[in-house]
Amino acid sequence: MLQAADELCGIDTRDDTWLLPLVINTTGLHRRRVWEAWRVEGGRCGHWAALAGLGAQIRAADLDGFEPYRTPKPLIHKQFPIPGPNNRGIYRPEIIDPEDPDYTPPVEEPKRRRALGH
Repeated sequence: MLQAADELCGIDTRDDTWLLPLVINTTGLHRRRVWEAWRVEGGRCGHWAALAGLGAQIRAADLDGFEPYRTPKPLIHKQFPIPGPNNRGIYRPEIIDPEDPDYTPPVEEPKRRRALGH
């Protein structure tokens, strides 16, 4: 019924970026975790149980100033060299989530120039 009312107000609910914020209050929740919960299939209560587990509140959105809920930014896959004299060429992989609240873009050290031999 809520979805039909939103369609009558001109909101296309076939796209989850519009449908999700119509029925869930996402304020203060981790964007990637919300989308993961929204896409849960099967189990008891499907994605509703997963969303409740995050602390999401199910509600009807106020349509004044309503905007879609964007999907999360892609994960960043980086490899960092392991320091040490015997670790040349050994790297540790790391996955960085730009949606984490403490995310700051990594500062890469400038590459050193090799001295030319005489």
